[in-house]
Amino acid sequence: MPNWIKTIVKAEGLSKLNIFCKDKEGFITLDFDKIIPQPKTEAECPECYLKRKDDHIQASADKPWFNWYAWNNNNWGVKWNARVWDDKIEPADEIAIATPNGCPIPVLKEISRMLGNTALTVETHDEDNFYQPIYRLEWIDGRETGVWKSEWDEEKEDFGDFHKIT
Repeated sequence: MPNWIKTIVKAEGLSKLNIFCKDKEGFITLDFDKIIPQPKTEAECPECYLKRKDDHIQASADKPWFNWYAWNNNNWGVKWNARVWDDKIEPADEIAIATPNGCPIPVLKEISRMLGNTALTVETHDEDNFYQPIYRLEWIDGRETGVWKSEWDEEKEDFGDFHKIT
């Protein structure tokens, strides 16, 4: 069972990118496959992501040749596509998503590249820390421009303000 990470993604113009999909209930989330697409055929799949007999990952019915687990972790930074966090029904310039065990850094960098000179700001919240904000990251055109961290404040018995670490 994964620890879920809430990731809030903000950028002017984010809603205009073709990177969203709807879940079964009609709520909007990011679709990592629209941002960094998985291989569609066995022929275009790098050999290191072809499923081997000793892999302990269940292949999908439509891609029995594909080690989706290794590919997703190496290319998206997480094992599954984004899940809905909030109840938005239309793309917006701010969206909250849920991902298992981590923040999808490669996907966010690619979104930043798509936005060009517009700042993409990301805030992560880990369920282990009662969904308090832990990191704030910012990229412009795929380049990291800042990382801030919030740490536990013993006196307040809560997380403190963000402080810049890079």
